[in-house]
Amino acid sequence: MMTLTKGMEMDLTVFTGDSAKALRALQTMEELDCYTYYVAGCVGEFWTRMVAAHLPSLTHWNVPEMVQVGVRFGKGLQLTNIVKDLGRDLQRGRCYVPDVLLQRAGLKPTDLLSAHNVARVQPLLRHLIGIARDHLDQGWLYTMAIPPRERRLRLACMWPILFAGETLWRVAESPDVLNPRVNIKMPKSRVYLIMLLTAVTGGSSYVGTAYWGRLRKMVL
Repeated sequence: MMTLTKGMEMDLTVFTGDSAKALRALQTMEELDCYTYYVAGCVGEFWTRMVAAHLPSLTHWNVPEMVQVGVRFGKGLQLTNIVKDLGRDLQRGRCYVPDVLLQRAGLKPTDLLSAHNVARVQPLLRHLIGIARDHLDQGWLYTMAIPPRERRLRLACMWPILFAGETLWRVAESPDVLNPRVNIKMPKSRVYLIMLLTAVTGGSSYVGTAYWGRLRKMVL
C-alpha cells in the first residue's frame, strides 16, 4: 500500500494541473519505469508473494526470481494502459511519454494535443509498445510457471496478458491515438472469445502460448 501511494504522490507532484492548459510530461525513461513500478509493478510483487505463501503447488518457485518477473508483468499491463489512454490523459494535463523521447522526434508535450502530429508520435508509441510487449513476455513466462492444475490462477494471469496484447495491437494500428474522444479497446466479442477458448481448454499451455505468439507478432 505504501508503494502504491508513491505512485499517487508522483502523479500529484509531476502533474500539477488537471487540464490540457497545464500539460506536463515525465522527463526520462527512468521516471516512466519508476511510475509503472509504483502503480502496477509492486502489485505483481505482492501477488507473487501472496500466492507463493498460500499455494502448496508453488513451493518449487524461487520466490525472489518470480517476484522480479511479477514486477515486469505488472509494468507491462500498466504501460499498455498508458499508451491506450494517451489522448485522454493529455486532456487531463498528463503526458506519460517522457520528454526525452519527445525531443528525439522534435516534439513538445503540447504538440501531442494536435491529431495532425499522429504520424510523428507513432514511432515513439511503437517504442513504448515494444517495451510493454517485452514486459508481457515475462508475464507469459510467469503464467506458464504456474502448474496446470492451478487452472483459475493460470487464467487469472493469462487473460490480462492476452487482453493487453489485443489492446497494444489496436493502439499500434489506430490513427486516432491522440483523439481523446476515441476509446481504443477490444470489442466484447474478442474478450468473450479469448475467455471461452482458454477456459474450455483449461488454461492449456499450448493453446494459450500459440495465441500469445500470434498476438505479439501482430503488435510490432
